[in-house]
Amino acid sequence: MKKLVVLFFVLAVSGIVSLAGGVDDPEKNSTVAVMKGSNGRLKVFYKGNGATFIKISIFDESNNLRFNERIKAKPDFVRPYDLSDLKKGTYKIVVETPDKTYVDSYTYGEKP
Repeated sequence: MKKLVVLFFVLAVSGIVSLAGGVDDPEKNSTVAVMKGSNGRLKVFYKGNGATFIKISIFDESNNLRFNERIKAKPDFVRPYDLSDLKKGTYKIVVETPDKTYVDSYTYGEKP
């Protein structure tokens, strides 16, 4: 029973926070998440409020651009990436939306 009450409380608080975030300016709210898998694979999740252009770039440890693309995003999308053809190391994933720039890192394998 205690777990159920805690779960209900967490869901209620997260619902309130998400609603409060969308009240000020719903056109300027977007969310990006990078799900890191194994073997050089990752997925970029985007959730927004309308169609827009999103730029995704991947940089190596020396800050050299290894890949980039511009996506006309619908309100949301999931985009898989396979870095297994690249050298093992740490890569920076940059997702640019009209209102924010998200930066995350991904380490593929052991560093050489």
